[in-house]
Amino acid sequence: MELSPDDEADILTAYWLTGYDTVADFGAYIDWKEWSEEIIAQLAPGVRKKGYSIDLNAVPIIEDETTDVFLERLKNYLEQHDYTLAFWDIGGDSYHLYITPKTSFAHLEALGKESFISFFNTYE
Repeated sequence: MELSPDDEADILTAYWLTGYDTVADFGAYIDWKEWSEEIIAQLAPGVRKKGYSIDLNAVPIIEDETTDVFLERLKNYLEQHDYTLAFWDIGGDSYHLYITPKTSFAHLEALGKESFISFFNTYE
């Protein structure tokens, strides 16, 4: 994805706020009805590049599970390893997801509010 400060300033701001170093580390951009496997596939490169000591493949995939239920389960898994799944609702049916250290979520939330961006970490 080619990002332009003129066209996607809010996306770039959220990207920087989450602590990602390169565009390839951007996290996941999902539809509200995304397959669990696709969410894991999109988040995995960022986990590797950030050097996080978590295995996303350890989160079981349950057939026909809704996206919001899977995201809550994924968040619970991450929190057992001192990370959280930050979620930015950009309107419509799509969302940006970021994995961040659990201790930095409140700071991310506060920085986002300064830029009129709301981050959440609950999905139900």
